[in-house]
Amino acid sequence: MLEKEQSIFEQKLPELLKSHSGKFVLIKGNQVIGTYTAIDDALNIGYEKFKTEPFFVRQILAIQQPLNFANNYMFI
Repeated sequence: MLEKEQSIFEQKLPELLKSHSGKFVLIKGNQVIGTYTAIDDALNIGYEKFKTEPFFVRQILAIQQPLNFANNYMFI
């Protein structure tokens, strides 16, 4: 799940690091939806736009750490 989004993130990471380092990126499919200062902002936009569909949020850092999130709509 989210392999496509992970791949887009890895492809775009060098470009994202130049102007958005430390922010959070929201990706759905092949599209970067936006970058946000706070993770809550990225997640809230993702929930608003995509509801129960999976979407990808990751902090833009040169060294990545594995993260796992569950969509809150999955538990309703």
